Amino acid sequence: MVVALIGITGTLLAGSVTPFLLEKIRAKNLRLERITERRLDLYSDTLQVTAGVVDNLMLWSSIPQADAPEPEQEALSRLDGRLRVLASDAVNTTYRQFNGLARDFYRRLWMERMKLSAQEDADGTNEGRALMERLALGKIADEAKVAHDALQEIIRTEVHK
Repeated sequence: MVVALIGITGTLLAGSVTPFLLEKIRAKNLRLERITERRLDLYSDTLQVTAGVVDNLMLWSSIPQADAPEPEQEALSRLDGRLRVLASDAVNTTYRQFNGLARDFYRRLWMERMKLSAQEDADGTNEGRALMERLALGKIADEAKVAHDALQEIIRTEVHK
């Protein structure tokens, strides 16, 4: 009789607990799938934006007065916020490094453009300074390219694991 009661109780518990546990597991898997989809979209957007920034940095390092579209600050800010929430620590750290290099480049480029427009030197007395500044901009652009490549490799590794 006791064995029968234990058997019936076990069957009833299994019948009510199993669907609950299965639902919990399904909900958790669905949540992880959504996060993964959002992360993939974010990583795609990140690589697209950073590739465009690298292209511009390379162009401006050799021709500071070149007319190229600058990335929208609003889009970069939105991307930055999404990365803080969804990206892994490795992606976030590498993006911060890239972003710091890009900011440094833009600051130096702005200063160089101001100097060029203020000192339209027809006799070429500032050619040495302008050349040194272009070399410095080129070095920053190269470092940003390396950071972009590292970011791309980290993302590829994360996506394919």
